[in-house]
Amino acid sequence: MRYMFDYGKKKGFKSVQLDVLKGNVPAEKLYIKNGFCFVEKNDRVWYEDIGDQVALLYEKNLWQYIPCNDIVLILLRVLYIIIAVDGGV
Repeated sequence: MRYMFDYGKKKGFKSVQLDVLKGNVPAEKLYIKNGFCFVEKNDRVWYEDIGDQVALLYEKNLWQYIPCNDIVLILLRVLYIIIAVDGGV
């Protein structure tokens, strides 16, 4: 990941964004450990090899450290779980 961050900065990118398939907890933990913050849930992301999927978008600012708001992140995850279990979105 360090190479990706260095390359992005060299090219003048402001941030890096990554999609994580719903349920891929190891990937989410890896991204969070490397400074990515949860941005939003995408209900319909199309991948050529597996088709439409639910994905979570994570982003990391390359130029300054912006900590994720842990309380907001926890509340969003709880709300997402409640909605998913309840059969909503």
